[in-house]
Amino acid sequence: MQEHNLLYVYIVEEMLAETLTSFKQTEEGEFVRRNNTALIFPKAFVPVHLYGQLVQHEEGCISIEKEVHCTCVYTLIRTVPVITCL
Repeated sequence: MQEHNLLYVYIVEEMLAETLTSFKQTEEGEFVRRNNTALIFPKAFVPVHLYGQLVQHEEGCISIEKEVHCTCVYTLIRTVPVITCL
């Protein structure tokens, strides 16, 4: 499961980088600056995440709770002090 999580992060980072950069890739694979007169960026598409879909259902929540690495994340979240800036 961890490999899929990393793959998801790589896919999302690549898609956002392509969307937010002022360069575009040509058909030849080269990167050129977008035309300054029409800096229209494509919309960013972020694929849904498996956990986000699973937690919408009771059976999915139970499945996630059984994952070993999720227990470590829960523990980390519960033990790290919350710092607020007021």
